Amino acid sequence: MRREAFTLIELLVVLTIIGLLVGLLVPVLAAVRDTARGTQCMANQDQLMVAVYSYSVDNRGRIPFGPEEGQQYTPPLPGEDSGGRDFYVIDGMVTSEVSTVNGDLVGAGLLYEDYLFAVPEVFFCPGSDDNLNINNMLDRVGKDSVISGYLYRHGSNTFIDSIIFNQDRQNGRMDRRIKLDNLGKNSQGEPIAALFVDNNFQTAPGSTFNWLDRSNHGRVFSNIAFVDGHVEQRNNADGRYVADIGGTTLLNALDRIMAMMERADMPE
Repeated sequence: MRREAFTLIELLVVLTIIGLLVGLLVPVLAAVRDTARGTQCMANQDQLMVAVYSYSVDNRGRIPFGPEEGQQYTPPLPGEDSGGRDFYVIDGMVTSEVSTVNGDLVGAGLLYEDYLFAVPEVFFCPGSDDNLNINNMLDRVGKDSVISGYLYRHGSNTFIDSIIFNQDRQNGRMDRRIKLDNLGKNSQGEPIAALFVDNNFQTAPGSTFNWLDRSNHGRVFSNIAFVDGHVEQRNNADGRYVADIGGTTLLNALDRIMAMMERADMPE
């Protein structure tokens, strides 16, 4: 018996159904992918916290801080890269760098050689929106400025604190080399809790820090690692975990970054 071929209409119906199915599946697959990346990001922060705990055991209870330059901060000269000044080390606040322009390991980067050398990729969020080549970034660690996928809080001072400290070192407030079991309180009087936050750093186009612009997970949610060792995923639809320093001064920018970290300190 002769078999009838598909008619043009039947083929069009089949193609339409396939198109509808693909249209339904693509968002689902994208959501699954984003969920998987979010989970891996949390696992990365978990490993970072394990490394912080190990570092603390080996360093009299202290968290990674420095390297300490020990000089009073002065703004960079025209054309000079501010990383060489390590002003974020002086104010003891937050940095996303793991190594500076001169190759010095800094902040969480101090964990690199002794604690995370076998898994250095944990410094970078798999849910980055910036198409970063992680292998290229890792090749530059210890040789150039490298920006992590996470903001790391190695102190709890505002930039104003550093100015007061430098003006009157005997009476100025400056928490250097703070301890894991005694991080103190933030500027709102709340216990310091957040150590790592997804690197959502927003600047104004063309600004000095424009090259630092980063975001993870489409800024829809943010993963936060806490001093007690747990990692939490929080809604970021309102941008509360974005350090927005667009159109402001360096002084205010650093305080805005700290304000974002202090919002993370608060339970939800």
